[in-house]
Amino acid sequence: FKDKIYVNYMDLFLDKYIVKKSDNPADKSNDKNKKFDFNSPNKELSRGVRDINMDIDKYNIAVNSIIVKDYPIKNIKVFGSLKDAIFKYNTSEIDFANGKLSANGTYDFNIDSSVINFTAKNIDSSIVADKFFNLKNQIQGYANAELHSKTGKNWENWDAVAKFDIQDGALPGLEKLEF
Repeated sequence: FKDKIYVNYMDLFLDKYIVKKSDNPADKSNDKNKKFDFNSPNKELSRGVRDINMDIDKYNIAVNSIIVKDYPIKNIKVFGSLKDAIFKYNTSEIDFANGKLSANGTYDFNIDSSVINFTAKNIDSSIVADKFFNLKNQIQGYANAELHSKTGKNWENWDAVAKFDIQDGALPGLEKLEF
């Protein structure tokens, strides 16, 4: 494709997406400065991959559930646009741990910068602690959170503000400890 591709409307639906850990040992490496090995047997996968100059006036993506660590995140709906390499997105409220998640933001591919606004309301902390951190019966209460994040050109700087509170919270595991 030598010229720009224009998409007026894109509608994508997935019933279920399952997130799994990679079995590739290279993905488990703790070496954060690891460079791509051009002699790797996986190099064939990247051959022919290139940027596509594309605009999408409007897109809707719906996923009934995303399964993470055997826990479903349900009712995912994302909508937005991609114009002049600026990706805009918005979510409807997403069902998670008896509460709601939502987000909106932009990503500018021209300069690798982003703006993210994320909100969590009435999230059951016990479910999250158990399913995602293996802390069964360690945290109780309902969490609310906000995150506002902005990155500059090429991620040279990152400004973020986060607010977090737990209503009717408790740490039952601490009750068993003596000081």
